[in-house]
Amino acid sequence: AEPESERNECPAGFLDPVTLAIMSDPVSTCDGHTFDRSTVEAWFKTQTTSPLTGAELATRVVVPHFALLESITEWRVKYHKEIPRSAIVLHGQIGQGVFQKVHRGTMTLPGTET
Repeated sequence: AEPESERNECPAGFLDPVTLAIMSDPVSTCDGHTFDRSTVEAWFKTQTTSPLTGAELATRVVVPHFALLESITEWRVKYHKEIPRSAIVLHGQIGQGVFQKVHRGTMTLPGTET
């Protein structure tokens, strides 16, 4: 069995290469590099090059990296006990708090589906 510290350590491929933060919305540029969407969109406001290599890009179009997002989500749920958004179903607003709306909902934890 792998040591606890190695299981919990974030895989390098889950990190945005510019910010070194765990990606929440990974997208790939036309040169094949992957970044968090917020990083690359901010870069493209003023640049037409790759945020990683500096090479001129043929297009600023980005493509969602669904498989990587799924892997990151699974890792977060497994090692950080995060509840995936898909496990929560809101049934309607029941009130208003000081900072946010209050909703009634249900939650299904992974592995407890019937």
